[in-house]
Amino acid sequence: MTSASFLTISTLAYVAAWIVFVSHFCTRQKRLEDIGNYLVASAFLIHTAGMLLRWHEPYGFIRVQSPIGIPYEVFVVSSWVVAANFLHLFIRSKLNCTGVFTVPFAMMGMTLAEINKKSDIAAAWPSMDSNWPVYYVWSSSIAYAAFAIACSVSIMFIIISKYQNAGGNTLSIASSFPPAEILDCINRRKIRTGFVWLTLSLIIGAFWSNFAWGTFWAGTPLEIWSLLGWLIYFCAVWRSRREIEGVWASWQSIASFLVFIVIFAAFHQLFRVTVCY
Repeated sequence: MTSASFLTISTLAYVAAWIVFVSHFCTRQKRLEDIGNYLVASAFLIHTAGMLLRWHEPYGFIRVQSPIGIPYEVFVVSSWVVAANFLHLFIRSKLNCTGVFTVPFAMMGMTLAEINKKSDIAAAWPSMDSNWPVYYVWSSSIAYAAFAIACSVSIMFIIISKYQNAGGNTLSIASSFPPAEILDCINRRKIRTGFVWLTLSLIIGAFWSNFAWGTFWAGTPLEIWSLLGWLIYFCAVWRSRREIEGVWASWQSIASFLVFIVIFAAFHQLFRVTVCY
């Protein structure tokens, strides 16, 4: 089997896991959530095998420099980090009912990867002929995953708050949700973690720019849009330090992530570059 086959199977497994999580959300059957978690874990292992095999295929051995050259690899890496974050939350924190809100980010990333699929590994541009693009994509993918997790727990927090404020029965709506205080804490922690990695990706991007064009700031669309994404989350972190919490912090997290995604999509569609945040 080729790496593309492994990655396609992992995509289908993520889709199946999300369907199971939705069923659990609607029926509250604990067994369904367990099945969904096993599916995500299986998809993650297949996903990992596909990535390693893809790095092996063009060279005959595993290279330190992974084949970051087209959007396909970028989406594959980002989705993998999202899935890893979800499994970390579930295993370490035992957060129930998060799959229905978190897995879609990995699922959509892999779907976009399938849309941008190329069976061969594109030849690197001169500016890509170093490890800087690899470091950049991995650091920004970790940031993206942290922001995705923050967005998903913020949605859960708002659902709980909505029914509490309306006097609804939260047991029938979100009986297996973690406590609101834990969700708010995770939202804050993930935004700050993501911001650190996003800042690191900008620093790496500056060194990459210096390698490729001889200057730390070349004014390329990649640099401009990356800086815009950083400013959005800088504002989010700054406002969180001013003790904005609860529902307002959750809406801020969701809005920041949506703007981040719009920038992400516009950047790839309009400028057609080979790497992203």
